[in-house]
Amino acid sequence: AWRRRPENPNQDAVKYVPPQMRISEEAVDSKKKEELERLKKTVKGLINRLSESNLASISGQLEELYMTNSRKDMNETLTDILIGACVMESAVPSRLLLEHVLLVGVLHQTVGIEV
Repeated sequence: AWRRRPENPNQDAVKYVPPQMRISEEAVDSKKKEELERLKKTVKGLINRLSESNLASISGQLEELYMTNSRKDMNETLTDILIGACVMESAVPSRLLLEHVLLVGVLHQTVGIEV
């Protein structure tokens, strides 16, 4: 009986990464994780202080964060925080919801359409 060869023998092969590269990748990952945590903390603080009276100030600070961080990181962070603030078991006051929507509208206008 003939034995069949697998159609793609290298399918499960994993690329070898030298130890030096592994260490540097882990250092980069931990540094990136720290930066994301710091960004999340900053954005959450701004969103928690959001009110109609300080909307311009907070949107300006968020614009600066968009300029200094990657848009992907900012969009993910802002989305997570806004969803966390607006989607709760108890009802969210409509005024708070409107302030969040207004902030997103302002950022959409000033930062760009990807917000």
